[in-house]
Amino acid sequence: MIKCVKMLIAIAGILFFLFVFFEDEIRLGWGYDIKYRGTGEWFVSRYDKVVVEPALFDYQILSGYLVAIGLPTQDIVCNHKPMRVYIDSPVYYVLKLDETILKSFLNKSDFDKTLGDLLLSKDVNLNYSLLDDLFRYGHRLDSSSDYSECLDGYNLSGKQVVTSK
Repeated sequence: MIKCVKMLIAIAGILFFLFVFFEDEIRLGWGYDIKYRGTGEWFVSRYDKVVVEPALFDYQILSGYLVAIGLPTQDIVCNHKPMRVYIDSPVYYVLKLDETILKSFLNKSDFDKTLGDLLLSKDVNLNYSLLDDLFRYGHRLDSSSDYSECLDGYNLSGKQVVTSK
């Protein structure tokens, strides 16, 4: 009896360790993974090929669909400093997991309509304020004259651009 309890404790410990060690990757089935990139952003891959690249800031799995919100990103170098920037053009995603159909939307109303057509709109609870907070509290490059020439060089002038650092 004591051996059985010790074995169960050992197995539980191993499973806990594996969960903690691999917590930055969530497997969805159908070959999909959601991986944590850092600075609060995620991306979706399938069989190790990136499917949804822009930084995802929130997502949900509902009835065989992944719904998500994200921002386009760009790696730039300004004043000899490499940085990853986020551009204020939210992208909304609906990924049907079993058919590998990805739909992306540049405006929330089209996204909401699709969610309604799929009968998912009542269940979606994405945190849209994460994007607002990023631009409110992040380091805004577009509002600093120190970065205007650099942003011009990357065709980012006139856009809201922020880095998390």
